[in-house]
Amino acid sequence: MVQKDCTKRRIHRMILRHPHNAVSVCMMTFILLITTASTMAHDHVNTDGSVVSWYESGCCNNGDCAPASRIEMVPGGLYMMSEHGRSAVVPPEFPRRLSRDMRWHVCISPHTLQLLCVYEPPSM
Repeated sequence: MVQKDCTKRRIHRMILRHPHNAVSVCMMTFILLITTASTMAHDHVNTDGSVVSWYESGCCNNGDCAPASRIEMVPGGLYMMSEHGRSAVVPPEFPRRLSRDMRWHVCISPHTLQLLCVYEPPSM
């Protein structure tokens, strides 16, 4: 107990003497958290409990991607609705990535509703 108190006091004294150290540690921790979160890919859990874990980090940002629950041909492209309930029209020239599970997937920002990526099953 005495050892713990001494260590705590030493840390507090160090922070008080050198407040820039505490600020530096906080800034580095914040930067690390932000960069790690932005480069992590997103896992989607399907309604049957299976997991889609292959979304690329450059496309999916923690919840943007999901399998398409509805696809329709409309003037201007494909109307796609994700399992999250977000929808977008995908123009024919929009770049598509290869789906790994023979289903269509769509990535739509929950904040801006901007279409980010589309995963298309391979042609048969």
